[in-house]
Amino acid sequence: MVNRQDFNVFDKVDLLDNGMSKITLSFVYMPTETILLRASKHYNIEKETCDPEWYIDFEETMSMSGDDMNTLSYALMRLSDVMKDVDYNIKNDIKNQQNSRKAVDNTDCYFPDHIEGYWRKQPEKDETGLPFPVISKERVDGYSKEQFLAALHAKELEGEDSKLLCKGFSICRLTGEANGSAEYSMEGWKWPAGYKSYIEKGVLPSADFYAFIMGAWLDGLISYHR
Repeated sequence: MVNRQDFNVFDKVDLLDNGMSKITLSFVYMPTETILLRASKHYNIEKETCDPEWYIDFEETMSMSGDDMNTLSYALMRLSDVMKDVDYNIKNDIKNQQNSRKAVDNTDCYFPDHIEGYWRKQPEKDETGLPFPVISKERVDGYSKEQFLAALHAKELEGEDSKLLCKGFSICRLTGEANGSAEYSMEGWKWPAGYKSYIEKGVLPSADFYAFIMGAWLDGLISYHR
């Protein structure tokens, strides 16, 4: 009798000579470590390209009863789900790459007083006067993303009781994915729950908000507050 737990999916990414990356998902029958099939595709985030379809290669066959085949069909759905997740992540990485190449003008763009992380919807300036998130590729002396995220997390835990839950989800301006549905409010400051995802992607905090979270001013960060 074959169990659903007998199957697993493993992934491997190889960098090819032509600059493309190849991701391979191997669907494995664990008791015998038999690879039943492989699914692979090529992509290049820098060049913003990705194969439209997966290439499926059946490696081995198994002798199964009718019930076992039903189990295998269910297990294969796991592989399909992993493929969808990979496609989703590649799509978002390419979108991030596209956004990072767009010329974003945040001159004279500001958050309201003591508010952080509520960005305008598009890279182009609009009537809101809000800034747009920009992934920074330059190093700021004294800034540590890991330390800032840790301090932000601690501050959010401290303010959990005052967190305001909202209807619906905010949409990430960089990827288009759902990005939180709550707002933190502490010591006169307000920021959305999804704000930390921008920091994780490489967006720098404003100088004023950094000072609030870290307790010290850091030269080199942009001030998005008047």
